[in-house]
Amino acid sequence: MADERPRDDVAPDEPAGPCRSCGVPTTTAQRYCLGCGELLGARRLDPLAVLRDQGVPAPAPVPAAAPAGRAAPMAAAVAAIAVAGLAGSLVAGGGEGARAAVVTRPTAAAAPAPAPTTTAAKPSASAPVPSSSDTSASDDTSLTADAAPAEVTAAPAATDTGTDTSADTGGDTGDDTTTPDEPAIPPHVWLLAIEGPRAQEAVDRVAEQGVRLTGVRPVSADTIGNATTLVTGNLPAGAAAAPGTTTTTPAAGTTTTVDPSAAPTASLPEELTAADQTWRSYVDVQPGGADALPGACADPPAGDAAAAALAARTPFGRITALRTDDLCAKGTASLETLGNDVSSGDSLPSFSYATLGGCAPPERTVVALPDQVSDTVTAITESTEYQESGVVIVTTVGAADPCPTTPAAPAAPVDPAAALPPAPTVVLRADAKAGSSLDVATDLRSLTRLAASTLGVDPPGTSGADDVPALELPAAGG
Repeated sequence: MADERPRDDVAPDEPAGPCRSCGVPTTTAQRYCLGCGELLGARRLDPLAVLRDQGVPAPAPVPAAAPAGRAAPMAAAVAAIAVAGLAGSLVAGGGEGARAAVVTRPTAAAAPAPAPTTTAAKPSASAPVPSSSDTSASDDTSLTADAAPAEVTAAPAATDTGTDTSADTGGDTGDDTTTPDEPAIPPHVWLLAIEGPRAQEAVDRVAEQGVRLTGVRPVSADTIGNATTLVTGNLPAGAAAAPGTTTTTPAAGTTTTVDPSAAPTASLPEELTAADQTWRSYVDVQPGGADALPGACADPPAGDAAAAALAARTPFGRITALRTDDLCAKGTASLETLGNDVSSGDSLPSFSYATLGGCAPPERTVVALPDQVSDTVTAITESTEYQESGVVIVTTVGAADPCPTTPAAPAAPVDPAAALPPAPTVVLRADAKAGSSLDVATDLRSLTRLAASTLGVDPPGTSGADDVPALELPAAGG
């Protein structure tokens, strides 16, 4: 706005000599040099004195610029104007915004200044989170008057509680506290007792996945004698104890009841029950969801050929103790149940005995024995229970077809003194050398002993005798 005072009230503008800084001529009406901005005469207001009056520490002196010329005097003039303006704001006693322009370091009694955090940009989940030791972005706690409140918000001040929070930022906490380990999976044993003219082919189908045993001989010419030995650890009546020698047992279709009280220890199912472990018998001809078929757990009715054939194949009904309280009937299930138990894991028993090679029930499609064995082994070996500490034993208990399409010819008499040919057998274990072989002269009781030792119970019957070798499978790394 133009000065409207009378001309006689205006001090005359007279020469005042050259500027002491740059030599440009000045007049008495000038307060600053028009050439370099140097203050002419005394200041009207000393900003340092104002700061002292307000009890605010004086700012550190700005060092004088070394180079000569216009740059240094002009910078000094601008700095002086800024300080004067600041002092004027303080003297005017502006609002909170004016006081926020002066930032002081908090004393020991004051709370630490909050660190500014931006709300405009949020890091993505894949972006690395800064470690708690990285303070390059959070150490600057000063807020300038130019910061817009909509873009910068003050985060709560961090309180040092002595707790390492590096876990929240992905760092190493150094905490030795560990969570409890999950319970170890107990051992499991699957014993697949197969029979029929294609038993050798079925064993060959899975042999490369485990250890082939070439020296295991059967203890009987009949299926029921071999099957019963696998779960009781005892030789059939009249069989020689030496490996490779045997005598005949009652003809197929008749029953042989084994009294475990005469054995040094009880049968394998009884040992497991006493140790709070579970067992189950899976039968290929057993319909799903039905009671145990006649002949599976009791003497077959007179004239029932199917029941007699089943009684000649399944060993659990031949053990007196398992007939009590219907333990055999409660533990008998269909082959489909085996697949369900392996898949669920929760209902999987410690010991699974599968009778394979017989006729298929009406509701199930007939599957060739090699395919049946291969599919069963695949389902087992893919389970966590097998991979942790499981053993699969596949052995042959009989060569006769349990489900002939035509009446079978009478079997030729067996010479008791003649040694039976080895029973095709393969054992699978995750830590055993796949595709290897083991040639140890023994009988089926060594397989019973292997199952018992894996499950941590005493070998039943005579399977723990000195003349029954313990099988040491070749290690996978050997």
